[in-house]
Amino acid sequence: PSQRANARMWADRLNNEICTPFYSLFMKQDEESQEKAAEKILSGLRAFSKHCKGPFFYGEEFSMVDIAIAPWIVGIRMDVMKHYRNFEVPHTGDYDKYWEWAAAVSNRHSFIATASNDLPAMIAVYLPYAEGTG
Repeated sequence: PSQRANARMWADRLNNEICTPFYSLFMKQDEESQEKAAEKILSGLRAFSKHCKGPFFYGEEFSMVDIAIAPWIVGIRMDVMKHYRNFEVPHTGDYDKYWEWAAAVSNRHSFIATASNDLPAMIAVYLPYAEGTG
């Protein structure tokens, strides 16, 4: 029960610190707001990395935390963020656990089976957001 409560807390925290700013980064048209959203995402990922046991958030067990956040920070959406906002997660020590986690998630059959890998289509889907009209 305590791990479920902790997982709910982390899923909510990461939603607020990563998913919400993800859309802010796309929708905001001014550079200052985009930089604030990008820093909020990176701050959330640093906290995630600090607490991630690896290879998944709770170690060997794939959990609700992994499921809740993976669609936003693994795979093609990261490529879309780079395309529209030149946003990338740095390859530095602060994010080592994130990169280990992202690789583990990217190799899971369940993620591969449900994730899009059609970059042109995803770029088109996010165009209204990038233009601030989404």
